[in-house]
Amino acid sequence: MNEELTPEERAVLRARIVGGARGIAPAGTHRNAWIAGVVAAVLVVAIAGGAVATSTLSAPQIANTPSPTATVELVVPTPTPTPTPTPQSTVMAPPSRFSFGCADIAPRVADIFGGTVPEVASTIPRRRGNGWQPGPMEYSFAQAGAVYCEYGELLGTSVTVALMPDAQGAVEERSRVMGCEDEFACDLVDGTYVLVEVSLDESRQNDPNIPQMIDDVRASLRDEVLAAPPSPSRWEPPSGTTPLTGECARILPAERLTEILGIGDVRLNTELSGGWSLQSWMLSGYWDAPFCSFRGPDQDRSERIFAGALTWLPGGEWAFDAAVTGEPIAVSGGRSTDTARLSVESLSAYQDMGETFFADVLVDGNWVRYRLPDIEDASARPAIVAQVAEAIFRQVYR
Repeated sequence: MNEELTPEERAVLRARIVGGARGIAPAGTHRNAWIAGVVAAVLVVAIAGGAVATSTLSAPQIANTPSPTATVELVVPTPTPTPTPTPQSTVMAPPSRFSFGCADIAPRVADIFGGTVPEVASTIPRRRGNGWQPGPMEYSFAQAGAVYCEYGELLGTSVTVALMPDAQGAVEERSRVMGCEDEFACDLVDGTYVLVEVSLDESRQNDPNIPQMIDDVRASLRDEVLAAPPSPSRWEPPSGTTPLTGECARILPAERLTEILGIGDVRLNTELSGGWSLQSWMLSGYWDAPFCSFRGPDQDRSERIFAGALTWLPGGEWAFDAAVTGEPIAVSGGRSTDTARLSVESLSAYQDMGETFFADVLVDGNWVRYRLPDIEDASARPAIVAQVAEAIFRQVYR
């Protein structure tokens, strides 16, 4: 198709344009509106073109300004610190000062048992009916780092062996009280007291070989101590505690016991009978904690009656923790580490001697044991234990 106009067509078109122009105002709002419409159309086309261009080209990022919002301040609660528990002090059992023990000694006493190596029956003194034995005395050897061994049956053949270091005082006291009946009785081996005691059943009591067997055991133990002497280090009480030593009156006055028991005129008795033993010397001599008893008047005041007895182990808190399992008794006047218990035990390991009641008191790291007299009213015992403990607290902390 030819899009060029012919001369006739151009003439007709010119006539129409000129004729139409005569009916249009040369100026005015219609013209202006037309121009504005044209411009708007051009702008729309331009914006549309720009939109196309924007969708086609990579435009720079436009930062969006966020609308202002209310600021909320977060309140974080301050955590409450968890209290750190105060570590409980643990009082350890004193170590032995010897490098060998009861199991190593057992073969040395085998001949006394007919050649059979005996089992270790006990490493603390077994109770034989004496009132001062249960409690502190049983642990006095271990606290000193000594070796203490018992073999056999108490009612049959039995052997007791003790190796007590630093025991010059034992030899001196035994020599004064009982003398030295044989060459070994008062002999020290490098400062160590060697004890060998033998009890025989009826079938062995007349055996002529027994004395030599005992001497052989002593000689072998002497050689053992010389070959492996005890450590020079000695046990020391825990820091912050004060070992109680001296007389019973320092711990429990008879006057106060008179008030507690309500029997009137209780007196302290420190005179003991029955000879000498290494076991009793351990408390009275080595630890300076002599056993004592109390006596009060009977109803007609014709004789003194038993009003209790006292033993203690200076610095024996570790032994208290290991041995005392009696009923806790509420007390006042002591420190946070002090306590009191009502204990029920037997005085003998091989015969029925009934129940014996004790007030076990832990005071300033010391184990104090008061043996109660016979009290018919069982319900009164806890109150007596509490009063005894509080009397001891007053004496120790005054």
